[in-house]
This record gives sequence, C-alpha cells and structure tokens, in this order.
Amino acid sequence: MDLQKIKSLIDFAASSDLEELELEENGCRLRLSRRRQARASSGAVPAEIAKDVESRQDLPTDLKESTDALRPEPVAHIVRASMFGLFSRSPAPQEAPFVQIGDLIQKGQKLALLEAMKIFHAVESDRDGKIIDIFVEDGQEVDAGQALFKIE
Repeated sequence: MDLQKIKSLIDFAASSDLEELELEENGCRLRLSRRRQARASSGAVPAEIAKDVESRQDLPTDLKESTDALRPEPVAHIVRASMFGLFSRSPAPQEAPFVQIGDLIQKGQKLALLEAMKIFHAVESDRDGKIIDIFVEDGQEVDAGQALFKIE
C-alpha cells in the first residue's frame, strides 16, 4: 500500500463519522480507529425552544428577561488534525506563530503546519471566525482527528 493511499484513507476517516476502518491489501493490513471523547452536558437549550422563546414578543418584560437565560450560546467549531504528525504553530523555529488566541481568521487561512516524514502539510481554517483556544503545544505529536483549534 503506498503512502498517498494511506494518507487519503486517513483524510477520509477524519472527515467522516467512521469510528474504525480496517483494510487489507497485498498482505499489508491497515487499521484506523478514532477515540471518541464523551460529550459533556452543556445544558444548552435546543434550537427549536430558543426560536420559540425569541418569537414570544407579547410576554411581559420581567418574563422576557427571565427567558434570556434560555437562549443558546454560539456554538464553537473545532479544527481537527487531518493526519498524524508533529504540530508547528509557526513556519520556522524563530518566526511568529501563524495565529494566536483572539485572532480573527478567514476561511482558507493557514493556522499551523503538520510534519510527517519530513513533509509539511498546512492546517487551514474551514470557516471565518475568531481563535478562542489552541489545544496543542508547538512541537507536540498529534493524531488524525485530534482537536487543534477552537473557532467561534
């Protein structure tokens, strides 16, 4: 099995809901599995309830104020590693990082690099937003599908 085929399988698995993928070809066996993180209960109100609360314009002021707590908070988006590799926040050791917490970013903007087998792969944003968290330290080894950035 060639490296390009393995990379494309990793990319496919990372972008799908698959939890495990196993393939055998010409005596070579490849098994990819994803560790699922347990979802913490956020206490967020479902969207249909929030819309219902927003549509009640005829409520008394004191009741309107008490329903403000039911409005859901904006959902953050997680940028995940597309492959296994070493995480680099900057283009070179002595240069500034691509992004910092608090930076406004645009879709397609380079956020970091992943190095695998002396080849660097760009980690790009798939949406506009603001970096609100960076989960990985510079130089840390990451797995495919691992959370790297949180974008709001």
